[in-house]
Amino acid sequence: MTTSWNDMTDHEKLEILWRAMAQIHAAQIATTSDLDETWDALRATRSELGKITKDVATLRALWPKRYSRTG
Repeated sequence: MTTSWNDMTDHEKLEILWRAMAQIHAAQIATTSDLDETWDALRATRSELGKITKDVATLRALWPKRYSRTG
């Protein structure tokens, strides 16, 4: 049987609020963890892309005719 908010005791209201806060906290922790993983992956990808860009620039400098943008 569902009890209306006004018919609940203060203890019952606090228990419901505590459970809701625990759920919100768990969701926030999960979101933060996902964000940290995504950020780490992005940082690693950017680092690898930087290395590739540097290698490409080196190849173009060493062999401009072979690795030119036009050919």
